[in-house]
Amino acid sequence: MRCAEYFGTKMTMDFIHAQGVNLILEIQQEMKHHEGFMLLMSHFGNPKNAFLLYFPLAWCLRQSTGVKVLWIASISEWINAILKWFLHGERPYWWIHESKWYQERSRSAELDQFHLTCETGPGSPSGHAMVTSAVLFVLFKDFIEPLMYKGLKSRSLSNMVSWLVFAVVLLLVCLSRCFIAAHFPHQVVSGTFIGILLAHTSYRVNLDSVSLGMYSLTSAVLLFFAIFTYFVVKFFGVDPMWSLDLAQKWCLKKDWIHLDTTLFASIIRDASCILGLGLGLAVVPKSIEDDMRRPWTLRLPSLVLCLGLLQGSQYCSLPEDRPLLFYILQALMYVVMVMFVVCIPNVVNLLNRKNEEGSKVL
Repeated sequence: MRCAEYFGTKMTMDFIHAQGVNLILEIQQEMKHHEGFMLLMSHFGNPKNAFLLYFPLAWCLRQSTGVKVLWIASISEWINAILKWFLHGERPYWWIHESKWYQERSRSAELDQFHLTCETGPGSPSGHAMVTSAVLFVLFKDFIEPLMYKGLKSRSLSNMVSWLVFAVVLLLVCLSRCFIAAHFPHQVVSGTFIGILLAHTSYRVNLDSVSLGMYSLTSAVLLFFAIFTYFVVKFFGVDPMWSLDLAQKWCLKKDWIHLDTTLFASIIRDASCILGLGLGLAVVPKSIEDDMRRPWTLRLPSLVLCLGLLQGSQYCSLPEDRPLLFYILQALMYVVMVMFVVCIPNVVNLLNRKNEEGSKVL
């Protein structure tokens, strides 16, 4: 028995879902000539980008911000996965077929599907909205807001412009998730607010003194409690993998379904990145780690190397037909990638120092 049925809210949720489908149909109709842009914004909001794009960008610009970005990305995505298991949220692209709402009213609804539509996890709250809002909150606070202040010379005006841009970006991400029928409107709204709340409450947490032991313990706790939650949900008679079956049943094309969109893939990514960050910081010499004033001639090559490594890793094909091996290889890949990102800027800085010292000797 599903959680929604158990608490007697099925009819209420069906009504909310039906109204959501009506809005999605309107969005698809209005934005059909901007399909490419909508798909781009949906990709922009992919939680993976928090680790593959925003983390290396922040790390190469300011290492303290990089640490905050990876922590908030990992924790927000992990909380999102746990909430999805408990809230048991539907997704539009399968709900219109599984629900009896339209059959009982002699009506029908057809939603367009795209290659980004077929997410395999439950839908509520939206991970794209939640992780992106949390990560962008940190980036805007540390980078965009000070940059705007330098240009506008007015604290109130710079704050207003910064957060207006922030709101517009999140709105576009949320619209794109509805446009591709991956989420209902209420799911992206709830995900956005939870992400902002999480980032706001944890923004000033001091992470400078976190030890390798604490990183390792956090990684283990994230993995353990996720597995524990999986079995708790199963104990109460709910199949934790129910959404994967529905995705396989109703996705327009089977090759649009990917194992890295499962909740286990997200949780393993979160735990692995936390561990990789801890190991990387343990390897980096303290004197280099504290050097936050590297010139752009050093930051730019470091950023290019980091982004090249992480984006190139996405072309490595993992065996999706063997889930256990897939998850193990994914964990190893993220641990190693984060370690490399942590080390690359600092190694570049060290080589530059040695080069300068050699030049002075000559």
